[in-house]
Amino acid sequence: MTQFHLRSMQLEDSPAISTLTQQGEGIMTTYFEIEAYRAMIEFAEFDTVGVVATVDGFDGLAGIATLRSGMCQYNGALLPFVILDSLKVDERFRKQGLGTQLAQWRVDYARETFGVDVILLSGTTTDNIASQNTMKKWCNEFTDPLQFTLLQTRSKMPKATHGLTIRDATPDEYDALAQAQNTFYADYNPDSGYWKNTKNLDERIFKTVKGELKSHILTVTANYHKQFQLTKNQADFINAKRWYNNYLQHYSAYSHKDNIHYLLGTLLAENNDSINALKHYELSGFDSDIIINKNAAYESILLASKLLQNSQTKQETSIWLNKLINFSTLYSQQYPTDTRTSKVIAYASELAYKNNLFDKTIILSELINTTHDSSLTVNINQIKAHSYFKTGKYVEAENTYLSIFEDKSLTNKAINSIKESLALAIYYQGKSASEKNHLNEAIHHYARIIRVAPDSDIAATGLYDAIALTSQTKQWKQSIRYIESFRSLYPKHKHAHDVSKKLSVAYLNTEQNIAAAQELEQLSKHEKNKEYKVAALLKAGELYESKKDYSSANRSYEQYVKNFPRPFPQYMESMLKLVELNTIKGNQKQVKSWQNKIIKADKKAQSSLKNKRTHYISSVAALELAKDSHIDFSNAKLVLPLNKNLKIKKQAMQKSVNLFAQASSYGDPAIATEATHKIADIYREFSQALLNSERPKHLNKDELEQYKILLEDQAFPFEEKAIEFYEINLVNVKDDIFNQWIEKSHSQLKKLFPVRYARDPKLEEYINVLH
Repeated sequence: MTQFHLRSMQLEDSPAISTLTQQGEGIMTTYFEIEAYRAMIEFAEFDTVGVVATVDGFDGLAGIATLRSGMCQYNGALLPFVILDSLKVDERFRKQGLGTQLAQWRVDYARETFGVDVILLSGTTTDNIASQNTMKKWCNEFTDPLQFTLLQTRSKMPKATHGLTIRDATPDEYDALAQAQNTFYADYNPDSGYWKNTKNLDERIFKTVKGELKSHILTVTANYHKQFQLTKNQADFINAKRWYNNYLQHYSAYSHKDNIHYLLGTLLAENNDSINALKHYELSGFDSDIIINKNAAYESILLASKLLQNSQTKQETSIWLNKLINFSTLYSQQYPTDTRTSKVIAYASELAYKNNLFDKTIILSELINTTHDSSLTVNINQIKAHSYFKTGKYVEAENTYLSIFEDKSLTNKAINSIKESLALAIYYQGKSASEKNHLNEAIHHYARIIRVAPDSDIAATGLYDAIALTSQTKQWKQSIRYIESFRSLYPKHKHAHDVSKKLSVAYLNTEQNIAAAQELEQLSKHEKNKEYKVAALLKAGELYESKKDYSSANRSYEQYVKNFPRPFPQYMESMLKLVELNTIKGNQKQVKSWQNKIIKADKKAQSSLKNKRTHYISSVAALELAKDSHIDFSNAKLVLPLNKNLKIKKQAMQKSVNLFAQASSYGDPAIATEATHKIADIYREFSQALLNSERPKHLNKDELEQYKILLEDQAFPFEEKAIEFYEINLVNVKDDIFNQWIEKSHSQLKKLFPVRYARDPKLEEYINVLH
């Protein structure tokens, strides 16, 4: 069985109505010269309502039916009546119960609208027995009638009475007829002078004439209006307008019943008088905030839109925009399932949003029915969500954006756009919480953006703000998790470098020194701020060293020395640190290399850059190099061939003496006394080395004796030199400097110069004299 859907007839059904009514031949075949809906509903003599039947998948109407209503006298009582007017079913859907459904709809409508006392009427021809039987059947099936009566209509012109002749008017009499009608109306309308004098004489005649004139106006007006629609003749327009105004002047109480404001509004709209047309559509369609005429309300929306588009001033724009939004809101509230409602909401809500009327936009957009067109629903919900956002209702905005995602028809472009908006709604929840100092709530919102829209523009900003707040509130472990996510998701973001700085701080605060050092080391490679680069490298080296990762510490300090020769004191400290680290690692080659670099740097640096600490660092480096050189000197043996090895020995001696002298030159007492003592030792050792050198093999005894004497002559000056430097060391005693090197120098002097230094009292006297 086919499933039929019944609904009220609408203006846009006109083409489909025409197609259906033209189907077949005979009495039910109808052709329309104007829009079918207007002909059947708007220009009907009585209040007329239509119903149509649709079928899923069928592009057209399966059936239509209409009914007309009014008041009549029946058995002495004034009762409402409904005429069950035309009914037609498409040939493809007959004998499937659709006719019965349409008939039932009309009866139900009559009962619901007018109550149980309504009189149901229908018409047929006297020879249509089948139709008469159907009406009897329907009467018994659908209702319990007060009485079933067949009323015969006139088929011929009534007989002349009281000397009157009745016949059809001829075309050449139309103007005279119209003039006669106008004259009669002028003489006998309810406000005419005639009735002021005679009304009270015969009230019955007054009411009869008044009623007939009302029907007369409706007939004449409909004729002029129809003619204007066909010809666009201004004379027809003027006449139709005049008769509509006559009706409103004398029968205003019936204007809604007879749809006069609506019809006059239509006439004015057809003549491009949109402002006045809208006034009458409003009067027809609305009673305060209640719609009393659906079609008039819809036409009001269309006209308000037209006037808005043509408005020339801000004042006009404001007037028509507010009317459009108000009409659209009322229409959508009262007719949520109407097929036009979604378009009304979409259009009006977009206009409201563009004009910053966000609260009204929300009211409108919330009226959308989920059964409406999917694409329109998506657009309306987007506008609603944007309006929530604009009014600071970020939670509602988020929920609305999320609901849009449920639509499976969204394009990738639409999805990306909604994700951006969704991310912003969440971000501003975080911002709002932060402004209220609800920091944990703000962190939660900022961080969760990456779960719903990680690719959105604001997601990285949100996560960055979450990192900043967790750092501010010292939630270091949480901060580390967010930072790691940030670097994974947004490695090239403008805040990536700053995030790495925050990560190093978080690592430090969680005592993850190696991780912190690694971050600082990497930061130094990309940081533009010199001070930060310096601090990062030095701190990295310090952290590596604290965890005994000497290789990494060495790398950090090397990077520092390579890139930052200034400030000079820190430069020297870093090279000293490299000496210490390589000493720990046992890399003597690097130790000597850095000690030499310290010496060279000191020689090149201006005196103004140096201080007591740099002098100390340089003297230590020189001292250590001198010690190594001393070892080389000591290892150089005076063996045959003597000339060659003596040269090597002297060169080693000179180098060692120079280094010890340089170490001594920086003025540090401890280093100077040690260096001076070592210089004396070198001279003493060289003297002894000469005396103990290997003798040539070819010398005889006498020659050997002469050779020995010669060596003694050569060695003696070096011994004298040794004594000289040992004595120089003793001079430091007068400056209250006395240490192991002075004591050792004195011990050597006792051996080398016992006459002066062998006796203790002599030393004491010497010391006293120096004081």
